Amino acid sequence: MVTKKTSKKIVKSESTNSTEPKDLARRDYSNLQKFNRDEYGLLPSIEYIFDKDGFIDWRSMIPKEYLFPNRYWFELKGKEVPKSVDGLDDEQILIRLSGIKWAARIRGYSSVCFDNESLSSNHSISTCTISWISNYEFLDGATTQDVASATETNTKSFAKDFLESIAANRAFTRCVRNFLNLHIVGEEEVGPAKDEIGRSNESESVSEIQSAQSVTAHKILEDNMIASGIKSRDEVNAFLTEKLGREINVENWSGLEKALTQKECLGLLKGLKTK
Repeated sequence: MVTKKTSKKIVKSESTNSTEPKDLARRDYSNLQKFNRDEYGLLPSIEYIFDKDGFIDWRSMIPKEYLFPNRYWFELKGKEVPKSVDGLDDEQILIRLSGIKWAARIRGYSSVCFDNESLSSNHSISTCTISWISNYEFLDGATTQDVASATETNTKSFAKDFLESIAANRAFTRCVRNFLNLHIVGEEEVGPAKDEIGRSNESESVSEIQSAQSVTAHKILEDNMIASGIKSRDEVNAFLTEKLGREINVENWSGLEKALTQKECLGLLKGLKTK
C-alpha cells in the first residue's frame, strides 16, 4: 500500500492577539470574567447538569439548536421524519459539528492534534488527539485519541472532494463524543443514504449501509492486511506478534477490536505500507 501524503496539524485553543486595540480604555472587559474557571474547572456562566454519581451529564446539556432528527434512521425504517427531536431516542438524533465544538469548548482543552494520512486517492484516515484541561473529574487532565476514515463510498455529494477534511472532522467528533459520553452520532459521521449510493446497490441491506457509514481503524487494518496477503489466522497472529512485540492470538477478524487499540492499528497500517 502506497502512502500519498501525510500531514500533521496542531490547533491550540484560546489563542491571543498581540495587537492591543487603540480604544482599550473605552472597552468593557467585565464580561470576560465569565470565562474564568472556578476551583472545580467549571465555567460560572454555564448551568451544568450532573448525573446521580456527580459527573457532568453532557448529553442533557447539549442545546437543542445543535440537534436534529436523523432522517437516515427514519428512512431506513420507512417512517416519516419528525420535525423536532422532542421525544426521540439518541439513536434517532444527529448532532451538528458546531454542537461538538460547543461541548469541547465548554469542557476545556489545551490542544487538538490531527495526524492525517491518505492511503490512496479515494481513502483518507485521520487520528485526532485532544489534551483536555483538568477539572474535578480529571485532576491531572486527560488525553484522548480516536481514528476515523473517509472514502468515496462513505461520503456524500461535494464531501467526496475533501476526504482528508471529512476524516479529520469525523475523528474530532468521535474523540469528543467518546470522552464526554455523548451517545449521539455526529452529522459528520453519517455516510450517504441508500438512494444516494446508486441503483447498483438497490439490494444492499440496512446493516451493510450502516457498516459503510462507520468504518473503524480495526476494519481499515483488516482490509489492508488482506490486500497485503495476510489472510490466514496463523499469518495474522504472526504479523501482529512480530510488529507489536507481544503475543497476539485472535481467532478471527472480529477479535482485532479486543486485541488492539486504535493507536496500535494506525502504527500497524504504517508498517504494512512500508513492507
